[in-house]
Amino acid sequence: MPNPPNPITPGERVIRILLSLGLIAYGLHGLLTDDFYVPGKYHGTHLHGTPARLMVMAMFCAAAVLLTVVAQHYDSPGNERYYRVCAFLGRIAGWAFFVSALLWDLYFPNK
Repeated sequence: MPNPPNPITPGERVIRILLSLGLIAYGLHGLLTDDFYVPGKYHGTHLHGTPARLMVMAMFCAAAVLLTVVAQHYDSPGNERYYRVCAFLGRIAGWAFFVSALLWDLYFPNK
């Protein structure tokens, strides 16, 4: 008898898909305009050039991590380990892109 898919509510699926689409859209807007705005408490920062591209890659990693749970729901139950590894690597890569974008902007500012 086949195992049922991992439980995920329809609302959680919709939220994860919409959040990932929002991250991708915001990242593409920042990439196309070459002006990626990172909001802050009192004021944010604008990233241009390489830091903006690195931040967009971080956002794409975040969108991929959000979508792994949705994809795992529709796949066979024996593959949970692969999705956990993919989500873990996506989080590591996303944080690495995020930190490298901020450090690049801090130490090599655009003139």
